[in-house]
Amino acid sequence: MRNEKYENITIKDILEYAEVSRRTFYRHFKNKDNLLNYYFKK
Repeated sequence: MRNEKYENITIKDILEYAEVSRRTFYRHFKNKDNLLNYYFKK
């Protein structure tokens, strides 16, 4: 996934990579932009 362009990465890709369910992802984040913002603020 590191070699993919950001706009080409899907939520499904993120879920598979992180081994989390869609429900868990959306419980914590609104979308992949929200996830990225969280990552860089950390």
